[in-house]
Amino acid sequence: MSKGFKLGVFAFLALASLLLAPVCGAAVRGDVDGDGAVTISDAVLALRASVGLTTLSPEAAEAADVAPRPGLQGRAVGDGAVTVSDVVRILQVVVGLLDQSQLSPVVNTHLYVLNGRTPFGSPGTVSVVDIEGMLAKRQDASVVNAFTAGAVPNHMVIAGELGYIVNSVSNSLQIVDLRTHKDVRSPIYLGDGTNPMQVALPGNGKAYVSLLLTDEVAVVDLMSGSVVNRIKVGKAPTGMISARGKVYVTNTAFSYDSVANKVTYGKGTVSIIDAGTDRVLKTLDVGMNPQYAALDPKGRIHVACTGDYGATPGEIAVIDPRADAVVAVLALGGAPGPIAISFDGRACVADSINGVTGYDANTLTVTIPPERGLKLGGSVFDVKVDSMGRFYAALFDKDKVVAFDPSTGEVLAEAPTGSGPQALAVK
Repeated sequence: MSKGFKLGVFAFLALASLLLAPVCGAAVRGDVDGDGAVTISDAVLALRASVGLTTLSPEAAEAADVAPRPGLQGRAVGDGAVTVSDVVRILQVVVGLLDQSQLSPVVNTHLYVLNGRTPFGSPGTVSVVDIEGMLAKRQDASVVNAFTAGAVPNHMVIAGELGYIVNSVSNSLQIVDLRTHKDVRSPIYLGDGTNPMQVALPGNGKAYVSLLLTDEVAVVDLMSGSVVNRIKVGKAPTGMISARGKVYVTNTAFSYDSVANKVTYGKGTVSIIDAGTDRVLKTLDVGMNPQYAALDPKGRIHVACTGDYGATPGEIAVIDPRADAVVAVLALGGAPGPIAISFDGRACVADSINGVTGYDANTLTVTIPPERGLKLGGSVFDVKVDSMGRFYAALFDKDKVVAFDPSTGEVLAEAPTGSGPQALAVK
C-alpha cells in the first residue's frame, strides 16, 4: 500500500469518526459540542444533523440553530430546524467573519429617527418608534419628538444603550443614553467649519467622524470626550463604516463653485484607516460621488456611488476587507444613497430621485431597477433593515417612517415623526 493511499484512508476514517461520533450537549449558540468554543467541529456536527446523519440533543440542537429567519412573528435566530444555513453561519464565526455574539437572538424593538427640517442652526429632534406597535398600527407607537439633537442631525450609530449622533451644522458628536434620552456628556465639538457627516465605532474606545469640509476624519476618545487626532483622507469625506479592525471612509471629491453656482465631482475614493495606529493604509478608487457604505452577510463592504444625479448614473462598489480591494461593481443606475442589506442578502437603496431601488447582495443582480423604484408615498431619505429582515424608510416630506415589503412595494405600516426625518437607526 502506498504512503499516499494510507494517508487518504486515514483522512477518510478521521472524517468518518467526526461524523459518527456521539453528540454532547451545549450551552451557548454555535457551541454544538459543548466544549466552550465555536470551532470547525461544531460546524461538522451541525452538518451531520442537517443531512440526517444524527439527531442532536435538545441542547446541541438549540446551539446549532443559529441562522436568522424573517417574519413578523418569527425569532431573530433559530426556526427549530438545523440546516445548511446554520452550518454556514457557524463557519463564519470560525473564520472570523462574524462575532460569536451575533449568533444569539437579537430582536430589534425600536427605530430612532433623526429629524432635521428646522430653521437653519436650530436644534433637530429624535423620534422613537416602537416597531411592534407600529406594525400593529397602534396610535401610541411613536414618540414624535422624544429628545433634542443638534442642528441637522445627519447620522446615528447605536452601541449597547448609547446612541452616537452626528450633528452636521452644530459640528458636534452627541452621545445619548437611550434608556433616559439624556446626553451622557456635553456634545463633543469637532471644530468650526468642519461639517461632520457620519460616525464609525470600530470598538477600540474611539469614534471616527468624517469631516466634509476639511477633508479629515476626527478621532474622538470616548473616555475623555476629546478629539485626539485628525486624519487626512480624500476630498469631501462622508460615509463611514468599520470592519476587521479598520475604518472605511468614502471620499466624494465634491466641489462647489459659488461663482458659477455649479457642483462638480472628482474621482471617488475610499480611504482605509487602521484603527490600531490611526494611519491610512490604502486608498481605493471607486465610482463617482461615493457617499454611503453597508456590510453584507459575507462581511463585504458595499459602497453607494451616487453619480451626479443626472448624466452619470450611480453604481455599487463591493470591497473585500480581507484583501482591501474592489472585487465587483454593480451598475445599479439611478442615484443610490443609503443602503440596507438584510441577513439573507436583500439590499434596498434609498434613491432621492427614484424612491427605493434594490439588488441581491449575494449574486449582485438588480432586483428593483430605478425605472421601477418603490415610491412609498414620499421622498425617501434613508432605509434600514432590522434583524428579522423587515425594511423601513424615512419619508422626509411626509414626516413619517414606513415599514414596507420590497418584493411588492406595499407599505405595511407607518408612524409619525418630527419634521423632516432624514436618517434612521435600529435598536
